[in-house]
Amino acid sequence: MSDETRKRSDLIVKALSRFIKHGAVYNILNLIKKSHPADIAKAFSFCSEEERQFLWSVIPNAKLKAEMLAECEPKVAKTFLEEFPEQDVINLLEHLDPDDQVYMANLLPLSVQERLYERMERKSPETTQIAYAEEQTAGSIMTTQYIDVQDSVTVGEALNAMRSFKESKDVFYLYLYVVNNIKKLVGVVSLRELLQHKNESDFIREVMHKEVYTAQSSMDQEEAAQLVETYNLLALPVVNEAQEMVGVITVDDIIDVISEEAEEDMLKISGVGADTHISQETVLRSVHKRFPWLFAASLAGMLCMLVIRHFESALSNWWYLAIFIPAINGISGNVGVQTSVIIIRGITTDTIDQSRLALFILRQVTVGAVLGLIFGCMISVITYLFFQSPAILPIVVGSALTLSIICSTCIGIALPFVFHRIGADPTLAASPLVLSLVDITAVSLFFFVASWLLTSHG
Repeated sequence: MSDETRKRSDLIVKALSRFIKHGAVYNILNLIKKSHPADIAKAFSFCSEEERQFLWSVIPNAKLKAEMLAECEPKVAKTFLEEFPEQDVINLLEHLDPDDQVYMANLLPLSVQERLYERMERKSPETTQIAYAEEQTAGSIMTTQYIDVQDSVTVGEALNAMRSFKESKDVFYLYLYVVNNIKKLVGVVSLRELLQHKNESDFIREVMHKEVYTAQSSMDQEEAAQLVETYNLLALPVVNEAQEMVGVITVDDIIDVISEEAEEDMLKISGVGADTHISQETVLRSVHKRFPWLFAASLAGMLCMLVIRHFESALSNWWYLAIFIPAINGISGNVGVQTSVIIIRGITTDTIDQSRLALFILRQVTVGAVLGLIFGCMISVITYLFFQSPAILPIVVGSALTLSIICSTCIGIALPFVFHRIGADPTLAASPLVLSLVDITAVSLFFFVASWLLTSHG
């Protein structure tokens, strides 16, 4: 979103909020006519319960109400929908695309969802097709609002078929999908190509592209998003196991998926779960999600304490070693996290060439070794400037930091691959786990190297 668009959106939200508080119906109606449902939804979310009821009564038609509610934060939409009788909810959802209908229905309790789908199936079978698809698959984010024609029609007939949908602005128009007599997808042609084709008597099968990128309805939504990103598509047709076309995923849904997956990965790396609405959760649920990682971190801290206690005699002889523990843990931990994020990114986007995996890993280890040498030299110089005795201390600290960084790099490389190999999400191997293992490794190496070198040189 550009700065100008963001400012305009913020101004609309502020103005609408002010008009709602003053009950200025005429001003609200004028502003609503010029506003996108997303801006109305933002203002709606900021309102009190009483103000929401007032705005709802002012919005002039059911379609705009439905579109606005679909743009609201899930918790706001859920709370508001639960106040309506089931039939009123069904009547409201009828104004949305099938995929949005499913999204809204899924906000409600499971028992209510089932009754809603039973009633909606009579009016909109496409909606239940999406509703019963497995979560986070291509089938769950597709829309059934697309245009297809038989491969036996002419270009002119295909154009007429597209014109027949002029009453519905929700139908996806950019591509025309070509199917055979058993509904199997056999080709695709863009609207631009149809309009530019001069001879309308030519058969559509002579104009269409036979090579079509498709997604199975059971395909993971992130894989579908990667297909769109890789091949620069504006839409991705969805087929079932028989290659029959059942829907299409549009680019706006792909953007939502990419944004949602990125946010989930960020939350997993932070060790707070994968729920993108965590800020709206109850205290107990938030504690439940965050406690395991923090507990693991506390165990790692206790292990570090045991390691330090094991080298208690070294500390009593060379007390100044304790000064360097935070620096060594901090630098090593950051290098480990950086490395793990690079590996996780490569795994999740499938950009690591498996045929050159050994070379890729060697390059990452080399980067870690170079960083280790750089920071090892830096901390050696700093140690020399501040500690004149013993003379070997700069070498001790520099060597320990270099080895710690190399080991943290190896840990950052290994953990995501291990998680991926056992079928777990590699993002779970990120920050909390990496930092915990790196802390233990760094402290152990530091005291081992320090004890060995200082003892050897008396």
